[in-house]
Amino acid sequence: MTNGKFISKLLRLVGLRVCDFWFKHRLREFHLHVKPHKNGARCPQCNRRGKIVRTLPQQRIWRDVCVCGWVVFFHDFPKEIDCPTHGRTQERNDLP
Repeated sequence: MTNGKFISKLLRLVGLRVCDFWFKHRLREFHLHVKPHKNGARCPQCNRRGKIVRTLPQQRIWRDVCVCGWVVFFHDFPKEIDCPTHGRTQERNDLP
C-alpha cells in the first residue's frame, strides 16, 4: 500500500487521491495535495463530466479538523472544463 492510499484510508477521504503530503513540524500542520479520484471533471451546475481545458495556476487551500493535534490542510489546483451544456467553467470538487 502506498503512502497516499494509507493516508486516504486513515482520514477516510472519499473521491480524492492524495498526490503528495508534507509536515510543518513547528506549526504542527499536515498538508495534503489532493486530486479528484476520476479523470475528467464535473460541472458545478449540472454535474456532467466535461473535457479538461487547463489547470488553473492558483491553488485552493482548505483547513480541516485537527487529527491527533495536527491541523490538516488540503491543497488543490482547480481545473477549467468545457461543459457540454454550460460552456467553460471551473470544476466541481467535493473537498471539505
